Amino acid sequence: TDTAADKKMEIRAKGEYLKPKLDEWWDSAYGGGVQGIIWVQPNFGFGIEAGIQSWKVVDDVYVMQVVGNQRFYAQDKGNMNIFPIGASALFNIPLGDKAKITLEGGIKYMFVQSDVEHIEEIPLGISGNNIIYDTYKDDVDIDNGMVGFIGADIDFDLGWRLFAGGGYQFDVMKGDIESAGLKTENELAGAFVKGGIGLSF
Repeated sequence: TDTAADKKMEIRAKGEYLKPKLDEWWDSAYGGGVQGIIWVQPNFGFGIEAGIQSWKVVDDVYVMQVVGNQRFYAQDKGNMNIFPIGASALFNIPLGDKAKITLEGGIKYMFVQSDVEHIEEIPLGISGNNIIYDTYKDDVDIDNGMVGFIGADIDFDLGWRLFAGGGYQFDVMKGDIESAGLKTENELAGAFVKGGIGLSF
């Protein structure tokens, strides 16, 4: 019978939750993905992965401008959808026959699709004691980015594999966010937790 050390391939499916560092723009993020791993040595391997994430924008209503005694408000609504493709190196630390700690570090290219909309009240003129205004809506453009990441998980062999852990991802290449004619750098950094199942063969 093959032992875990004899098995050279592994397929993992995972779910993850991420708390963005850029919390004035992003409230939370979640997603999942599939990873293939080749163990070139019993304790060392290389992985490739692809997945999908949804980042929720902070949708607080805020004052954009004040004209006279009247306030005019703005809000951003929607989600940033990301399709990450990544590569990583993994190192195992055995904990007996059925468990191990897996350390991982790698890089991901983040393909971004923006479904975020900027909504803003704009004053147009004065009629009597009232200020006439209109509501302006504009799509928020967000560029692709690249992140590096480090993480660790604990892995149990139950015939199939069960793992859970966490880590941190950091920006390697920042894209831009363009909203209402203003441009700022987007950050995809943040702490994450993950868990899932795997199969070795």
